[in-house]
Amino acid sequence: MAKIGNVAEAKAKLSKLIELALAGEEVIIAKRGKPVARLIPEKPKKRELGLFDFEIPTPSSPPPRRGTRRLVLGGRRRRMKRYLLDTHALFFAVARPHRLSSRPAAAIEDPEAELWVSSASAWEAATKYRLGKLPHAEPLLLDYYGSLTRIGALNLPITSAHALLAGSFKADPKDPFGRILAAQAQLENLTLISKDPTLDAFGVRRLW
Repeated sequence: MAKIGNVAEAKAKLSKLIELALAGEEVIIAKRGKPVARLIPEKPKKRELGLFDFEIPTPSSPPPRRGTRRLVLGGRRRRMKRYLLDTHALFFAVARPHRLSSRPAAAIEDPEAELWVSSASAWEAATKYRLGKLPHAEPLLLDYYGSLTRIGALNLPITSAHALLAGSFKADPKDPFGRILAAQAQLENLTLISKDPTLDAFGVRRLW
């Protein structure tokens, strides 16, 4: 336990005291020998799910399973759980969280996890809304980036490397959105959150 005798001393050593608190040390600030304050690390907040109130049909998009390809996003190598949301998983997260099974719900709500949403999901959602297959998706499409921000997800652009791998897959599933998601999951070493087992053929990790 670190005990500081006065406020002036606490100000002078604030950076060090914060490091101690983050490391699990109990840091107490005293005045005239009596404890008056305690430094406590801020706990990460759970992500907010269920932003809109509309019914969403389950798209026939794809999922995956095991992948060993490596391309670290942003040039950083980090030991953390990293997920790519399938299009229907994104819809469920923002509109119908009760449609998520327990494992993907826990993964999405985990504040320590890294969440990614592919640009392919925006493409798929907009296309199916235009064709009348996702008639209730308008609120999500009108505030797409805001929705990603509220659930703590980052946008994953489609690169030429993703497209080349997606086009070269020899597995049977032909859905272009699913092929792109599988390629991104493999190349970026992400676990795909999806209920659709057809993309297991692409050898990506899938969580549901």
